[in-house]
Amino acid sequence: MYFFLQAILSHSVCDYVFRNSSKPFRGNFFSANRQFIAPLPIPKATHKQKISIGDKTQKLQELTTLRFEKLQMIAKRLERCERYTEDAHFVWHDVPNFKKAKEGNKGLTKKTLKLYSTKH
Repeated sequence: MYFFLQAILSHSVCDYVFRNSSKPFRGNFFSANRQFIAPLPIPKATHKQKISIGDKTQKLQELTTLRFEKLQMIAKRLERCERYTEDAHFVWHDVPNFKKAKEGNKGLTKKTLKLYSTKH
């Protein structure tokens, strides 16, 4: 029942009715007193329909939470990359430095030179 109500109350129709009947406070917050919640359009549904909508809402909430967590992880990794200032040679010491390789072709095979000269 909880997820059914969450789905209905999160719908744009309920949001529209609520924002147009409620009184705004500072910071664009709205009053959620009984007098403003009572006229919200909550449709009648069978128990089976409520379960179905509730299950879909719960799954959507789980996926949204998972997406948010993944985006947070990506943001943290990207933040670390921005702080990383070492040359790539520091991480991959066995790979020749591109600048040095281009200057003297030292330690490079023909295949590596071809990769360096290929435009992506």
